[in-house]
Amino acid sequence: MSSEILVCKNLKKAFTSGSSVSTVLRDISLSVHAGTLTALLGPSGSGKSTLLNILATLDVADSGSICIEGLELSTLGADAAADFRLRRIGFIFQFFNLLPTLSVLENVAIPQYLADKTAADVQKVAHEVLELVGLQEKGSRYPHELSGGEVQRVAIARALVNQPSIIFADEPTGNLDQENGQMIMELFRSLIDHQGMSIIMATHNRAHAEIADVTYTLDRGQLVS
Repeated sequence: MSSEILVCKNLKKAFTSGSSVSTVLRDISLSVHAGTLTALLGPSGSGKSTLLNILATLDVADSGSICIEGLELSTLGADAAADFRLRRIGFIFQFFNLLPTLSVLENVAIPQYLADKTAADVQKVAHEVLELVGLQEKGSRYPHELSGGEVQRVAIARALVNQPSIIFADEPTGNLDQENGQMIMELFRSLIDHQGMSIIMATHNRAHAEIADVTYTLDRGQLVS
């Protein structure tokens, strides 16, 4: 078995609205091995997206610990956490979040510019990841000129461009039809099997979760399997 790339212990999260407290995560502990596809499976309201956002440092737990590549994230200040997220984490959103006024290549290159890469490196790596997701001929197109499956592949390329340690995907097929959703899952499988990527995916789709190497099932904020 490959080494653990992520370990979280005893994560808890609640939201307060007035006098009402809603507990979203209840003492979650799990581990993820490098070079695997891990699914967080559950219906809407199960806590899977909240858990994914906390693991990806987009949100903060009320208590508990998270280590990625042996680094305890709670030891990072705000600036260090933002830099870690930029350089070591990729995120894929259900609704793509591409900028409509930028070309495909420009959308993919954004994280590299934020990481202060040179213009020559930006162009080279952006072209390489577009080729990796099968869109090497689409760099000059704009998001509205692409199919839904192609747009999500651009979003995947953007997540890959800074060579992250781990990629988090929140319902990556939730806004796609069955054919395009299956294509994205096949791309994930290829990235893991041939590129050694590590991907954690939140999904309500049991068929897609079955493709994962490991599936954690959540129900009302608890791990049930």
